[in-house]
Amino acid sequence: MLLDSRHREALTAHLLSLGRDDRADRFTGTVNDDYVRRYVDAIGYTRDILIGALEGRRLVGLAHAAVYLEHGELVSEVGVSVDAGARRHGLGKRLLLAAIDAAKQFNVRRVFVLFRTANTAMAGLTRSVGGRIERDGSESSAAFEINAGPQLPLRTRRNSQGSEVLQAMHPHERGRVLLVHGAGGDSYQWLPHLVPALWAAGFSVCAPTLPGHGRGGDPLQAHLDELQACVTESAEGFTPTLIVGHSLGGYLVQCHLQTRPVARAVLLASLPPNVPRSDDLCHVKAELRCSNSRTVLDLALTQAPDVDVRAVSRTPLVVLGGARDRVVPMHWVRHTARRYGVEPRFVNGGHRLMLGRAANEVIIALAA
Repeated sequence: MLLDSRHREALTAHLLSLGRDDRADRFTGTVNDDYVRRYVDAIGYTRDILIGALEGRRLVGLAHAAVYLEHGELVSEVGVSVDAGARRHGLGKRLLLAAIDAAKQFNVRRVFVLFRTANTAMAGLTRSVGGRIERDGSESSAAFEINAGPQLPLRTRRNSQGSEVLQAMHPHERGRVLLVHGAGGDSYQWLPHLVPALWAAGFSVCAPTLPGHGRGGDPLQAHLDELQACVTESAEGFTPTLIVGHSLGGYLVQCHLQTRPVARAVLLASLPPNVPRSDDLCHVKAELRCSNSRTVLDLALTQAPDVDVRAVSRTPLVVLGGARDRVVPMHWVRHTARRYGVEPRFVNGGHRLMLGRAANEVIIALAA
């Protein structure tokens, strides 16, 4: 099953339970308990792929695929661990194959598995599923080429706040799209579907990771003024013709448009212009999977002002919602659309409309 930040304690308990030699095999060297805890804390739950095997509530097997950019290509490094009592039944192989398949769906081009050369079990496992093994002294790696085709010119940089900004510039662009994620997300959430599709349609794309977000981000740094400053700096440096905001990012986009109209904007499962308070905010937090997301909403929205709808209306808006969204329900989407005098649109999806089958319908709306 796919794991997320709700499984943080189970992840920690599983990795800490590994014996000395097993832990050395998993991390290609001897590590202490503090290292393991820091490792779990640094997992990017919105970009990394976590596949787990459970016995009851106990995690007995884990494949963690960390996703990152290397020379403009999306690559992934996979680590696999299985409790001693759950081995010899092919669980490690199934976890590795599941992680590779998930990475393929994420448009990762290449997967690596690093392991100690003395770990003959991992060498045999990776070889059995088609890995190309290279040895370098005490450390070996298995490489899997999983996606071919044209390579997007993906690049990352840091803005003045230290946040990561993902960008792909089209040589014959028909427009520029700025993508603003929501609470607990990051720039990588747009990569599986929307960035490649927008690129294929002729758009340059910019996707910042908001302060306090991303791998190792501290949600206590996600103050509203910092989030808004990141959106403003990204827009001023990129000059988008289309801005897309998801969830909390939709509220940030509305705030930005109050003083800086653009040619077009899309509010994707967006929080409404009148900021959720008390019971409504509790509803949003209760439906979110990520504990970091709840922290960000508390910090960013407690004193957040309502949006000036008349000022934002200078920008042509599309209001999109998910028919199965429990975080931003359909009646909120209708309310937002009504405030801006437009018809709401709904796609067959939940809250994360940039992923899965719902993304195809979103792409049609964006690339129109």
